[in-house]
Amino acid sequence: MEALRPRPAGGPRPRLTAAGFRAEPEETLLIGEVARLALDAEPPAGIRFVQATDPAGVDLVVDVHEQAFGTDGGRLRHRLLDRLAADPGTVVAVVALAGDEPVSAARMELVPGTRFAGLWGGGTVETWRAGASTAPWSPTVPASPPPTATATSRSTPHP
Repeated sequence: MEALRPRPAGGPRPRLTAAGFRAEPEETLLIGEVARLALDAEPPAGIRFVQATDPAGVDLVVDVHEQAFGTDGGRLRHRLLDRLAADPGTVVAVVALAGDEPVSAARMELVPGTRFAGLWGGGTVETWRAGASTAPWSPTVPASPPPTATATSRSTPHP
């Protein structure tokens, strides 16, 4: 039987960095049972949700992304359009509109062959964020995840 070797100082990061890898920003991981969610919630007054299924809808998602995160959404636009064209059943993008103004957007990317999906975005234009001095609405967030959900949270600067 091979003897246990001590873990290198600093963990694997120095070796990975030396091998040419670079760390990316931390993201959030949340695992929960969809069946336990309240899916009949109404949007705030004056807000309607629109599914982005064509280039015009994707442009709304990208507009929110650029405003919320301050980054160019060109790559996101191409990725969403490509995915909608190639396999539309694996991505759902939704935009929240106040009148005709896109104020928030998010997308769900289903992982083929699994029971998992990636939730991306949740980007909201700054003046519409909860706590912003000009925010006309603020979403209700449960105090904790459902009892059967497991959540690990780390900050993420963008999707």
